[in-house]
Amino acid sequence: MAEAPKKTPEGKEKQESETKAEKKPLTELFGEDIDNRDRFEKLSDKTKEFASGLFERAKMNIVDRAKVMFNDKLLGWHNEKAVLLKFKLEEKENEIKRLEELTAEHETRFKTLFDSTERPHDPKLQKKVILEKEEMDRMIEKEKNKADKIQSRLEHRNQKKNIYENQRNRVCQNVIEKVDGRLEPYEKKLENLKGQKGQLDLEIKKFQERQKENSDKLKELEDKIKESPYKTERKIYRIYVKEAKNAIKENNKLIKEKEKDGRKISHNIAKFDRKANPWRDKRARFERVIKRETVETAVPIRKKGKVEWAEKKIEGTTRIKEEEKEEVETEAEAEEGGGAKEKVEEERKFTMHDYMDSWNSYFGSKLPLAEKQFSEVLGHDYDFDEEMSVGQFLKELKDYYILARAEGLVFKKKLSEKNFQKYTSMFEEFMAEEKKK
Repeated sequence: MAEAPKKTPEGKEKQESETKAEKKPLTELFGEDIDNRDRFEKLSDKTKEFASGLFERAKMNIVDRAKVMFNDKLLGWHNEKAVLLKFKLEEKENEIKRLEELTAEHETRFKTLFDSTERPHDPKLQKKVILEKEEMDRMIEKEKNKADKIQSRLEHRNQKKNIYENQRNRVCQNVIEKVDGRLEPYEKKLENLKGQKGQLDLEIKKFQERQKENSDKLKELEDKIKESPYKTERKIYRIYVKEAKNAIKENNKLIKEKEKDGRKISHNIAKFDRKANPWRDKRARFERVIKRETVETAVPIRKKGKVEWAEKKIEGTTRIKEEEKEEVETEAEAEEGGGAKEKVEEERKFTMHDYMDSWNSYFGSKLPLAEKQFSEVLGHDYDFDEEMSVGQFLKELKDYYILARAEGLVFKKKLSEKNFQKYTSMFEEFMAEEKKK
């Protein structure tokens, strides 16, 4: 008697899923309500984006999550059936192996018995032995047929497992891609903010080093005032002390400004990181679903096929050569009064590339310099390895600042002309000190 078709959760879930509404654009959710649709269209882009984000998040939490649960449930159901069939198949294979060993032993024992004596045996006994062997072969064949049926059912379950696992993972992958799209602006903003914070930290470190040099210089001048027996000399040193104190005061002011900017950037990093975290959590949740594993129930393929292999890609390694910088020091002899000779060291020379690096280390957060943009703005193809004086560099820098402001690359609020003049004067002093080192 034929068995009645069994009901599976797969059929019930499919029927329910077919009644669900498909995804519609956000504006179509209002249906025939033209007034509300028009009101929505009049909203600002920021408000629409916020509403779109809410809709997208709700869809992930409800629709996409329901699809994952639907496919995961069917995957689990087929996996349970596959595991049971896997054990039944192993049981049949063990039974077939036992019968084959028994048949081989039967054949060996009777062959040895018949060969051990030369006298003729009873034909009826020989016939009975042959029939026993044939009966055992039929039992093995019967068990193999049963094993084939079980394996066919198991292969069907494994195919269903693969189908629903692929569908589940496909939904998860789509969600992950959408989440990545939502995360991208936050990640880019965070990367930009972290770059700004790193630049400010570098500038603060440079000014702190200079502050220590100025403090040591101030202490040296104060000691000279105490040691000097001459009033005029002490007066001159007091002028130098005043200049050194002003430099320390100006450096402290700049350090505090940069620290304030750094705290503001840190606050923004925390703010954008907080906004990105819900999307990161959502992505991690769906990634964990993809990583779920079921019990391995695959069976060897019964049909023979060619062995396929993929040739592994072989890539060479690239080694980057470091540029060697050579520093050349020259000495000149000069004769003064009566033929006395003194060795005079030639001042250090800097290239345009050196000046730009030094500027960026002090003031890069206010006016960053890049070789490509510098050439494009000024419309000149510079040789950045060519040596030049600090005055020549500052002349080019001033022209760049004026043109960059005109093109909107530098905002007045970020770097006013007054502060630019102050920074260039400080930079000229810094480079003059560098030349003496």
